Amino acid sequence: MAEERKWEESDYIEEGKRIAREYLSGMGWVKSERNLTYRQVKPAYQREDLEEKFRQLTEKEENIEWKFGQDVDKWRKSEDSRRRMVLSEILKALGNRADLGFFGKRIVDRVKRELL
Repeated sequence: MAEERKWEESDYIEEGKRIAREYLSGMGWVKSERNLTYRQVKPAYQREDLEEKFRQLTEKEENIEWKFGQDVDKWRKSEDSRRRMVLSEILKALGNRADLGFFGKRIVDRVKRELL
């Protein structure tokens, strides 16, 4: 088996940035798709197609927030002594943003309460 390498301080910081980037990228993609869908001109008889597209976008958004929650919980519950570095990087990247999803805001608020 391959031996796991020891994490450096920069690896913890990069992990926090990666988690925040993935979340923001996914949420940004979903929001832009939703905006494009709103702007499309569709005849009334295609309303079901439009509703299905919105359901799919909502499901994608929920999946992105679920994955973000899993990544954050992994580090919140970790026994690693430097887990706070990862959480503080996530908080630094997302703490003052107003464009987070419902669960993203709650996760960031929880991390904020735990770190402060």
